[in-house]
Amino acid sequence: MAIAFWLLCLIGFGSVWIFTGAGWGAALLAVTVLAPVVSVLPAALAARRLAVSLELPDTAAKGEETPVRVSLRNPTVIPFPLVRAELTAVNRLTGERMEGTVRLSVPLKGEAEGVFTLKSARCGAVEVRLRNARARDWLRLVPLRISCGEARELLVAPDTFDMRLTLPLSVSSDMEAEQYSQERPGSDYAEVFQVRDYVEGDSPKQIHWKLTTKFDRLISRDPGLPLERRALVFWERCRGEGGETPDQSDAMAEVLVTVCRALLQQGVGCRVVWNDDDGVGLFDLELREESDLYPMLPKLLSAAVTGGDDGVERFLQVNGPARGCRVLFIGSRVPARLPELGAGAVTSLLCCEGEGAGRTVRFTPEGYAKELYELDLR
Repeated sequence: MAIAFWLLCLIGFGSVWIFTGAGWGAALLAVTVLAPVVSVLPAALAARRLAVSLELPDTAAKGEETPVRVSLRNPTVIPFPLVRAELTAVNRLTGERMEGTVRLSVPLKGEAEGVFTLKSARCGAVEVRLRNARARDWLRLVPLRISCGEARELLVAPDTFDMRLTLPLSVSSDMEAEQYSQERPGSDYAEVFQVRDYVEGDSPKQIHWKLTTKFDRLISRDPGLPLERRALVFWERCRGEGGETPDQSDAMAEVLVTVCRALLQQGVGCRVVWNDDDGVGLFDLELREESDLYPMLPKLLSAAVTGGDDGVERFLQVNGPARGCRVLFIGSRVPARLPELGAGAVTSLLCCEGEGAGRTVRFTPEGYAKELYELDLR
């Protein structure tokens, strides 16, 4: 609109000067010709010094409205009546994309702030970046590009739910581990975690009779905690035909975190694996206690929906079958070689229709909290 008005003035004043020869027409024509130079050139130089940044919290809950603040600082003596900042927010877990625009007006040697409200109905790591930021000169003739800076990340946390998990005794009490925790006791009396004075309530099994006789007072021993990989939780991610939807991605991520938490609360160590990076890589993490879930979440919620060879195929090529542990498979489709993954000890948690491997439990994106409230792995 501003350029159209300038062109109209240029044509009008030029016509007056050409057809009438009036001095005032020539003067107005000269002003019209020089105005863009006077407006655009200083603004172009000043725009290079504009500093724009994003401010947002590190975490948010699902469905929560989160303010994304776009701050603009102008250290120059040139005002900018219109600055347009275009933002994009991409949920790396689900692939969803959101866009928005913030308009600002910043005075000379001043600051301005605009707010874009971000709301994600599904969990995931949301990458927020300024895709394009442009300032207009005071005549609003030319858009001037502004450096956008780095992207920021918002972690939309998954909603976990209560789960009653029943495990076989062999999974929760494996006494053949070669390594034991140095941080907390367990239930394996074949290895001593620590010895200490007896306190009321200690089991008779804990009394260390040799030391009790030696020191003439009751001495107790705390049993060791085996660090054997006793449960493999595998999340198969896929896209394309038959691949997962954003709702399925959201549900399966929350099921995985809930299952891991339920296992860890029962003293069962977890090996958590999922495929990522367009089918090229596998993330393989070891969880030994509940606090290990928190550093896992940023990696898990950033896992992109993948294609190419399935994760089970790649895992078997690299590691072979997961022997000697319970396997919990989570997915929206059933890989052909899934029965080989756990050598017969597989429980398939499927967010889809169809047959699984081993014991199959199905759930839906709408009702998974009720459908998986009681999970029996025996």
